[in-house]
Amino acid sequence: MRLLILATLFAAPLAAQQQPVRIGVYDTRAIAVAYAHSSYNQEPLKAKMKEFEAAKAAGDTARVKELDHWGQTQQRKLHFQGFSRVPVADLLVHVKDRLPEAAARANVQAIAADCDYLAPGVETIDLTDELVRLYNPSPRVLSIVKDMKGKAPLPIEEVDKLKP
Repeated sequence: MRLLILATLFAAPLAAQQQPVRIGVYDTRAIAVAYAHSSYNQEPLKAKMKEFEAAKAAGDTARVKELDHWGQTQQRKLHFQGFSRVPVADLLVHVKDRLPEAAARANVQAIAADCDYLAPGVETIDLTDELVRLYNPSPRVLSIVKDMKGKAPLPIEEVDKLKP
């Protein structure tokens, strides 16, 4: 009986060690597209547009210039995130509280944009679609994300040439 108990105690940790570590990965571009079309972006954008129109109507050229610069900067950042492989941590903040649920559904121990190296026994699981759904995407956004799959991101130098 003691032998059976010892065997059980030692077998459990060995079995646990043999299960692969699963890391959820995602395409940063898809997150940027989902965010850009979501209420997390659209509502603040509408508010800024109202501010812009009010400043314009009031003749506040300094504020108009400031808001115009803000808009161009935001658009440029989203271009880098949406067309290249620029980090999107600032966009994931909006759904951060739902990431543990997404990880649990996919049975992954971590979520990262990419892994540069995988040790034996570590596998990656694509969570792009799962994370995109956290932004409540429209069918159009889902179609854009689907079309991205298999297409290489643009080199950052090319994205830099895009106009806001």
